[in-house]
Formats: sequence, C-alpha cells, structure tokens
Amino acid sequence: MSDTDRSPPATTHEYQLAPDEPPSRGVWSVVAVLRDCPPPELPSLAETIDPEALDAAFMGRAATDHVSFDYAGYAVTV
Repeated sequence: MSDTDRSPPATTHEYQLAPDEPPSRGVWSVVAVLRDCPPPELPSLAETIDPEALDAAFMGRAATDHVSFDYAGYAVTV
C-alpha cells in the first residue's frame, strides 16, 4: 500500500461546554470552527440526531455517559 492510499491519522479535538451551553450548540459551534465556516452553513444537526434529545441526555442527574454519531464529515462523541 502506498502512502497515498492511507487515510490521514484521526485527530481528536476536545471542547468544554459552558455551564449553560447545550451539547447540541457545542457540537454545532465546534464543527463550524473545524470546517472554517459560519455555523449556519453546516447541514442541520437534526438531519443526523435529534438536538433536543441530545441536550436532554446530558442535562440533569441521570446524564448519559456518551453518545457518538457522524456529523458533517466528523465523528462526534459527546
């Protein structure tokens, strides 16, 4: 296999949500920065995952451990 046949190594980016920032907003903002575009130019997050369900999964005492999904060409784990 030549070097041109190999996928580039995966890069991990971490983002700390502000105390009142919903996870859906964080995903949207971070992917926009990584793609170097304004957030409104991204595909709707709702086409990939229910943003309200994502937010609800991480708010409160019974928060979900993590959720992974693909969005706008990125593998996202919240």
